Amino acid sequence: MYADMNDHLNETGVSYIDRAVALLLIVLLSPVFLFVYLLVFVTMGGPVFYVGERLGQHKKTFNIIKFRTLPIGAQKRIGGELFNHKHESIPAVAQFLRDTRLDELPQLVNILRGEMVFFGPRPERYEVYVKQCASIPGYEARFQVPPGVIGVSQLCTPHSAPKTMRAKIDRRYVSSSSSSNIGFGIYAVWVLARRLTVQFAYHFWRERIKNQLLNKRSERRTEPRIKQHGATIEFLDQDKSTVIADGYLLDINHEFIRVKGRIPFKADEKYLCRLTSQSKKSLRGRTKSAYCYCTLLKNEDSSKDKIGEYIVKYEAVSPLNKYLIDQYFLYKAIIACPN
Repeated sequence: MYADMNDHLNETGVSYIDRAVALLLIVLLSPVFLFVYLLVFVTMGGPVFYVGERLGQHKKTFNIIKFRTLPIGAQKRIGGELFNHKHESIPAVAQFLRDTRLDELPQLVNILRGEMVFFGPRPERYEVYVKQCASIPGYEARFQVPPGVIGVSQLCTPHSAPKTMRAKIDRRYVSSSSSSNIGFGIYAVWVLARRLTVQFAYHFWRERIKNQLLNKRSERRTEPRIKQHGATIEFLDQDKSTVIADGYLLDINHEFIRVKGRIPFKADEKYLCRLTSQSKKSLRGRTKSAYCYCTLLKNEDSSKDKIGEYIVKYEAVSPLNKYLIDQYFLYKAIIACPN
């Protein structure tokens, strides 16, 4: 069991190795720390760091340290919920830090303090634990081990994933063998480094330099648009039994969809839609569907009743469908993982 392994490793001094590695990383990554510090200060102002109470091993509380990505006082306003776009809008830079997990870098200090390890279930806010997690069967298993800077369930699912799903993944990790955990840790570091490089290049080249400087135009949608390959959209009647129009998804972000097809509807009217993905990024190529309410904003092709491009604003019909969109259309999970 991972809990037994962790106790043994502490006895043999590996906790000190963890701290030594954390100290080494802080020194080596000091330029990155300085860069992110200045980035947060310039775009959001002070304070640059967020310090919040979390539940650690055996539910012992400690203060976690992160680069601040939310408005001041946001945690008090959202209470026992998890932050999402419905609560408050955040700057593109803050979203970039959250998506790449760069906001978690200061938790190397928590490792130095002996409060966290590199890999393990993420520490939970007490309010979230009471409201959403205490009643989940087997959830207490995560408190057998120290919390991790890199959480397995957070790598395999987006922020919107149901807590029951994340708890299942964490339980699997807690009870797995040490060799499999080490192998996963090496793979996770590689995937995180690759994602960070891609996100950085995309955000600062395509969205800033290419669009705004070279083409001298502003991007209307502040979040990068995710291209779709083979994904479709169907406009349904209210009982979901009849398709009254359909088209292809060209790209999507958390608020808008660009659609190609024949959509003979009036602007500003709301419709029930089904999104279907056949992307290779879906687990084993399986078809995944999600339902949302869509409002047609404008037709990018002035011709009526012909195939054209449309801008659609959408909203998931439920938290589960929000998760499905994040996972299989926006690809917000860092590592593909079986559900």
